[in-house]
Amino acid sequence: MDWKPFMITPSTTMTLTASSNTAVFGQPVTLTVTFQTANPSAGMPIGMVFFQDSGHVLGSAPVDGSGQATYTAVLAPGGHVLSAVFSGDGTFARATSATVNQFMADQPVTEITGQVTVNLGRLKRRGGRALQMATITNVGGQPFEGPLSLVLDRLKRPVKLVNRTGFTSGSSRRRSPYLDVLLEGGGILEPGQVILVALNFKNPNNGRIRFIVRVLAGVGVR
Repeated sequence: MDWKPFMITPSTTMTLTASSNTAVFGQPVTLTVTFQTANPSAGMPIGMVFFQDSGHVLGSAPVDGSGQATYTAVLAPGGHVLSAVFSGDGTFARATSATVNQFMADQPVTEITGQVTVNLGRLKRRGGRALQMATITNVGGQPFEGPLSLVLDRLKRPVKLVNRTGFTSGSSRRRSPYLDVLLEGGGILEPGQVILVALNFKNPNNGRIRFIVRVLAGVGVR
């Protein structure tokens, strides 16, 4: 009879924790996986941990020498079911953590269009592209917490805002492209402060570019 050597895989447990189970949209959430082995002489696992949200991979991080892996995520408003999967190594088998429920509260967004001025510069065309600079000035007499979003309502097709951040929420016919404007110095638009924003358009027909500008302030769903 032939005898074949076999390896007993050391048992290990992995625990997933979140820095805060209730956070506000825009605040990063740090996810930490901690490994504990039944036999300390076996050492700690090595390899990658994949962090998931309802089965969708958010990202990955390596296990460090202390038996931990951390990943920082920015999650959308609403509920999330988080978990972590260890890929396994030559000693420790693949493992999955228990789930952690995470809720991200939305933040209100304030329209400050009437408290700022937006001056649009001359449109510079080149081929099927166009560039326009927008100057935003805080004339409201009070500071506004960012990020700021420049919303372009009624922008007609086929013109597209190439450097948009996304589209406003709502029905598909009412969604407008917007561009987030990151503020320096603590993320505050101070009274009298002026910022310059570049609007990059795709304009295949070289037609007129028309839109109505709104300005939103605060972290939240546009």
